[in-house]
Amino acid sequence: MLAKCGAEGMEIEQCDVDTAFLYGKLEEEIYMELPEDLRGLLEFAEAGGEDDVVCMPRRSLYELKKASGVWNETIDKHLKSMGFEPVDADPCVYTRGEGDDACIVCLSVDGMLIASRQKAAIASVKAGIAEKFRIKALGRARFILGIEIEYAMERRTLGISQKAYTESIIKK
Repeated sequence: MLAKCGAEGMEIEQCDVDTAFLYGKLEEEIYMELPEDLRGLLEFAEAGGEDDVVCMPRRSLYELKKASGVWNETIDKHLKSMGFEPVDADPCVYTRGEGDDACIVCLSVDGMLIASRQKAAIASVKAGIAEKFRIKALGRARFILGIEIEYAMERRTLGISQKAYTESIIKK
């Protein structure tokens, strides 16, 4: 995606979705033990003791194995409602439009990159996503998944580096 954006002179902006996994609704019943922090806050007058108490979350939580899949289904449905379609080669990359109107959204856990030649298109996509999810706009993409991004769109050049990641490994 980065190579395509660099070659085509697309601007790339980055966003994070606040508490992304909490937007997903669980369809099946899942029971879990109460977290230690909650056990002391609740009274167990009706229960047979703390060991007998479980909870049934209604929303996806970060610790659930299904959390990332439920979040992906939720954001997938919303992006499709905005006219985006997933790319066959990578279902976390979505496209809409062609030529100068083309827009790309690339998902990574609870973050995303939004790319287009038109800044107005990027703003429109961010607004559409913000209608349903609370997002944090981080501006021009500089760092994602341990990769630093340096680019000059006017010259259509883009460089990537893992210098910071490499330095953190060396320090360990």
